[in-house]
Amino acid sequence: MDDEWAAEYHCHVDVLDASPASPSRKIKSRVESIWALKSIAIPLNYICIGFIITFPNAYIEYFPRQLQASDSQLSTIGVVRNLPWMFKVCYGVLADVFPIRGYRFKPYMVLGYLIASFFNALLAWSASLTVVSFTLLLFGAMLGLIMTDVMADALLTSRAMTEPAAARGQVQAVIYMIRFLTEMVGYWCGSLLSNVDTWGWGLTMAEVFGLLALLPFVLALPSIYFLDEPLATNVLSVPEQALGIWRMLQLRATWQPLAFLVVYHTLHTYNAAWGNYLQVAFHFNAFQYGSMAAVGSSVGFLGVYLYRRFLLAGGHWRFVYAFASVVIAAFSVGNLLLVFGVNDAMGLPPYWFALGDTAVQKFAVGLQYLPSAIMFVRVCPEGQEAVAFALLTGFANMSGGFASTISNALLGIWPVQLQDMQHGNMDGVWKLTLLTSLIRLLALGFIPWLVPNSIEELDSWKHPQFASRRGGLAILAVYVVGFVWVITTSIVAVVSPCNRLVGGAGC
Repeated sequence: MDDEWAAEYHCHVDVLDASPASPSRKIKSRVESIWALKSIAIPLNYICIGFIITFPNAYIEYFPRQLQASDSQLSTIGVVRNLPWMFKVCYGVLADVFPIRGYRFKPYMVLGYLIASFFNALLAWSASLTVVSFTLLLFGAMLGLIMTDVMADALLTSRAMTEPAAARGQVQAVIYMIRFLTEMVGYWCGSLLSNVDTWGWGLTMAEVFGLLALLPFVLALPSIYFLDEPLATNVLSVPEQALGIWRMLQLRATWQPLAFLVVYHTLHTYNAAWGNYLQVAFHFNAFQYGSMAAVGSSVGFLGVYLYRRFLLAGGHWRFVYAFASVVIAAFSVGNLLLVFGVNDAMGLPPYWFALGDTAVQKFAVGLQYLPSAIMFVRVCPEGQEAVAFALLTGFANMSGGFASTISNALLGIWPVQLQDMQHGNMDGVWKLTLLTSLIRLLALGFIPWLVPNSIEELDSWKHPQFASRRGGLAILAVYVVGFVWVITTSIVAVVSPCNRLVGGAGC
């Protein structure tokens, strides 16, 4: 590695560690409130995005089951809807390389909302939807929403990069708490209003998506008009952007934590037949599916808050990831108690038992949410906030999608398809639950070797002597292979759900 460029990059991304007497530090330490009129677009956009993603969740869970969607199709609907998270780097390039009239973020935020509203309007007005058309329209809506999300992330990242050392991570913590709180509200509102067939009141699916098509025009777009975004004066070319990203990927502070996060999220497989099992065995309705997600989001918010309150200052990243892995696996195994009817002996209805299991798992997820976000911000080069942060978070999104495709493939080991369960054959459910829970525990062995324990340790890994071309190439290859794999298997699962590759019984 060329020590000259490495040293230059090291100093560049460590601007926060300048001497307290440095004039540049004094300027960067004056962080304006995110609630000021010219900054309020940042939290309002996170609120709008979080609500749009979560409010229709009950119908997204329930409607395909009314169409008799297979287990692999049900799992893949979520994967395909979330595929745009993997395209975040493309949006980052748009912002950093192709500003519109000097603005890197504002125009693309508006464009993203227009795209999302268009597809949500189609979901509202379409008279007859199939599993495939429903999935593709959800994908289109998310495609626009993620464009806006990338721009909001870039604004947040640039703000977090200017925080003084004593307040590192605070802006991110506040924004992500707002996001979790909004998602909690979205899940609960969606659950309560999406059970009109049973309760006789609420919103139809068409009304839900129609409301989401209008929401950005009321909540987010006016604040974007007042957003104070400096005109871009030094726009890097595509080759310069690629060089900056390549230098970032070679840092040990980048490729080693990314390697762990890829392994960690990939190993978080799950029983993809569980949702259909709850419907067949216990006749769960739209409210019950939606409320489980709502409770999960509520305790996820609690996890983020507790990390910010008690653990943020010291990092404790290894403990957090180990704790989350053990808790998630343990309570996933706890689903076996529901399968074997232990909840009846305890006097707990199936809904409350499943609800408690979901809540504890989501708490663990919320607890480990901030450490990864802080890791990403610490290595983002200035002037490339959008593309760098989008690429780094794209690794986590890609590995999460990879875990979903693996979970789909595991459906073929035992007879756990919807048709099997409808005929009373549910013996494979507990076996698949146990297998996926044990797979999750494998991540524990990687924590001591790959995870830094604090911001200070992560920053020490930015030193040129720890940089590695092989590490950068390896992590880049993983991203490309994973990206192609997730997209390919997702398409196969939607158009040919019987394929054994995606957990089908064979065509």
